[in-house]
Parts: sequence; structure tokens; C-alpha cells
Amino acid sequence: MLLFVAALFSVATVCAQSDFEFEEPTWTKNLTDVVEKASDANVNAPVVITNQGDVVKTGTFTQAFEFAGKELEPIAKSAYIVKYDKKGNEVWGNALQGAATVTAITADEAGNIYIAGRFADKVIITSTDGSTAEIDGMAENTEQVSGFIAAFDQDGKLFAHRQIVPSLDQDLLETWSYFPEKGDVYFRINSIKVANEKVYVTSNYTGVNDIDDVKLVGRTLAADLDGWIMYVDINSSAALSFNKDLTEAGLVANVQTTESAVYKQMGLHDVNLAVDGEDVKGLDRYEVAAKMRGEKGTEVVITVYRASTDETIECRAVRDKLKKIDVEYRMLTDDIGYIQIKDFDDIAIDQFTDALATLKVLGMKDMVIDLRGNTGGL
Repeated sequence: MLLFVAALFSVATVCAQSDFEFEEPTWTKNLTDVVEKASDANVNAPVVITNQGDVVKTGTFTQAFEFAGKELEPIAKSAYIVKYDKKGNEVWGNALQGAATVTAITADEAGNIYIAGRFADKVIITSTDGSTAEIDGMAENTEQVSGFIAAFDQDGKLFAHRQIVPSLDQDLLETWSYFPEKGDVYFRINSIKVANEKVYVTSNYTGVNDIDDVKLVGRTLAADLDGWIMYVDINSSAALSFNKDLTEAGLVANVQTTESAVYKQMGLHDVNLAVDGEDVKGLDRYEVAAKMRGEKGTEVVITVYRASTDETIECRAVRDKLKKIDVEYRMLTDDIGYIQIKDFDDIAIDQFTDALATLKVLGMKDMVIDLRGNTGGL
């Protein structure tokens, strides 16, 4: 089975070839003018082929479009789910109106479709029978930090849905040493599967998440900064199960970082205390970064607390223009090259061209292009 999906600028294209007995072995369909600019397209939008040979595609849209005779209208950058039959005919389409992104999709043996993803404060899910369902996320939070699951039957009728909304740890808030920014507390669903009459999802999470009888409480790092404690959220992972009507959540696995591994997970284990002698405790990351910026060639002194050695040190650096690396490459074998594209922006094309030319000089005959983790863009 071969499936190719692309979303570039305002066009989404699906090409499918399968072992099913199609009257035509391949077909191509386009969804045009669904987004106003390339950065709004979800190039990683998931697709599934059902046991019946239908293709169900998801994506994002910012402009209204018609599918299978139905007008799909966005609210902000919304998400859509559309179904083609095995001949490429439009069958049905539904929208998730509001700031939402579908990150996973699957189908059961009967052809019912299950999608999962993330959303912001409020989303309306449409259904082919004309009904709608409203899900509420974290109040007054424009970041897509809440999780959702929705189930549609073969005809596109919504028959089940639920949301998972993280909350701040009130005990930490009362310490006055916990200052989470928008986006720091989240429940992000990564994958969804149906097996043994159950729906399974995997996720990353922080904060407090109550899901039926399951309670997931994320870990935090407590940094001692010369007697001043600051708590930082640490990512955890979980696998959950639900009945096929998305009721009765059960915990399959909960993976959290141990105390000894917290600092390793954090990467660079320094906490900024001052920039050029000016105290920056309590400022967010953007305010601290703004103080570090300056004229090229000038020196900046950054005072940091290094947790790994429990000491406060001063680092001196000379300001310079940073070069963003979007493309990395190497030879996997004598004749197979590897190129990873981390992001699509105005410098990615030049870097890809240079990488391609270099690998050809090194003897590349075949090439692997890695787009994993690429968030899209122009």
C-alpha cells in the first residue's frame, strides 16, 4: 500500500494506491484555497485508509470550502476531516471550528473513524447529520494545550467525543515559586489505535490531568537558586485506553522522569540569574532573551546557576549573528545520502540545494529525506 499526502500553500493533495480492487488503480484529488498562506497548512496532517478502501484525510483551513456538497467554515485556524471513497469520490466532510489540530487518526474494522489532537479554549465539532458538539479547553488560553478525541461513523456522523483539559497544580501555585507560561501546561495526544474493542491513545503531558478515574500529575524540577526555589514543569508520557464510545478511561502506562534524570532531561542545566549585572529572576524567557541581544561584536555577561554543580557562575560571550540550520545531511552508506529538513522557511531551499550538491559529490545515488518533526511553514 502506498500513500502520498502533501499540503503546500493553499493546496492539499492526496494520491492513493492500494491492494483493494479499484476500478482505477490510482486517483488524485485537490483541496484548493483552504488556507490563505503556506504557514497555516498542516504538512504533517494524518491520513488513514479504511478496510473498505476509503481514504480519510485531515488538515487545517482558514478559508471556507465546499466538500461533498457541504460548506465547511472555519473559526480562526480550524481543522477538517474529509472522506473519499475508493474511487476518489467525495463522500463527506466535517469541521472542528476553532483553534484545533488533528495529530492522529485511525479506523476500526467497520470503517468508523477516530481522530485525536489538541485545541485551545473552545472548538465546535460538526457532524453530517447537522448536529454539533462543543468542547471547552483551558479557559482564556489561546495555546493549543488541551487534548480531544472524536469518533465518526462511516457516514460522518459524530457519535462520541471527549476532551482532556490540563490544570495548574494549585499546591505549587501557593508556593509563589511556580510561574508557568501559556503553553507550559498541556496534554498532547500523539497517536491513536483501535484494538480489542478499545481505543488507545499515547500522550505527553504536564500539570494535573483528571480523566475519569485516572489522575495524571506531571513532575516538576525544583531548582534551589541560592535559597530561592523555582519550580519548572517536566514532560511526562502516558498511554490510556477508552471504550469505543470514549467512556471509562483506563491507565495503560505512565512514564515519568526519575529525580536523578530530571537534569539530564532538561538539557542545558543553567538558570539565568542576571544579564550584565541586572537581575532577571521572575522575567519570562522572551524578556531575558531581549536583554541578551545587542550590537554585533559587543560583550554580554550572563550570571547563571548551574544545578549540576550547585554553583553560580559568570559566562562571557560576544554577540554575533546566529545562523539557523534547517537542513542537516550525511552519507548513510557509500551510495545512499540522508537529508533532514527541520523546518520550511526562506533559507531551507538554499541549504537543501547545498546539501544535495555535496552528497552528489560524495557519490550519492539514492537519497533518504527525513521530515519527522518538521512543523511546516514557507
